[in-house]
Amino acid sequence: MRIPTLFGVALIVIAIVIGVFFFSQKNLSKPTTNINPAEVQVVNLSDTQASVVWTTDQPSLGTILFSKDNSLNQTASDIRDQTGSSQKHLTHFVTLTNLVANTSYSFKIKNDSTTYPDQALQFKTTAKGQSSNLNPPLIGVVLDTDLKPVNEAIVFLEGPNNINLATLTTTAGNFILPLVNLTLTQPTEANLVVYQPGLKSQIKVILPSQSPLPEIILGQDSDFTVKLATDSTSSAASASATPAPNYDLNGDGKINSFDRGIISSLIGRKVGDKTFNKKADLNDDGLISKADLDLLNKQIK
Repeated sequence: MRIPTLFGVALIVIAIVIGVFFFSQKNLSKPTTNINPAEVQVVNLSDTQASVVWTTDQPSLGTILFSKDNSLNQTASDIRDQTGSSQKHLTHFVTLTNLVANTSYSFKIKNDSTTYPDQALQFKTTAKGQSSNLNPPLIGVVLDTDLKPVNEAIVFLEGPNNINLATLTTTAGNFILPLVNLTLTQPTEANLVVYQPGLKSQIKVILPSQSPLPEIILGQDSDFTVKLATDSTSSAASASATPAPNYDLNGDGKINSFDRGIISSLIGRKVGDKTFNKKADLNDDGLISKADLDLLNKQIK
């Protein structure tokens, strides 16, 4: 017996409705993945800018929502995503620029679609003209336990007077951390923290440092205060002489690609620049250039 046409159509409609219902219930039952940040720090604070760094346990697009009030109507993206091509990261580094001096700002962190925290966090810029950079930068290289360069690790300095500074390592594992706003009238011990999700190193250093730090092995703690103090004493004792170039720029007892990476990252710097490092100026002409790199390459066997 044939089913009447209208009854058949009704059965089809009911089947579709039931199918759509169960499909939507299945999708609704899927848990929403929240990406909560860890190791949140406000760093590199000055009268016109501030940076926010944090990590996540899975790669995500990180941005900062901020404003002088609670509207959070301004957005800043990761410093590695400034070219228009956004990438997901485990470590996040967002710099807020064109800020107003001596002003409080509210901000929240956004990873993909997750916004954190519920209550906005705050920071305050320094007074106008208070920012300064009179110290040589902290220079070093970060390696893993296989002595391979560590890329995109956060290098965080707990400076005196609660001044926190940070930067990221490059693909060669190198970092240059300008010591902005630090008043160092005498050698001062400080704590350097290098980390990625799941790995962290606590490094004791003396500021200011006139030479690159020894190699940092991510996941291992080190005390460089004795070595740096000895280096400073030796430098003072030989200041009257004109020393031969020291090609071992990172002080690891070897002349290799890591020393080459330090010079490569400084090419173009000249005497008077904030990030100029005299040790990398091998020919002592006041400019870090390919000529210095060529001198180093002759020492690498």
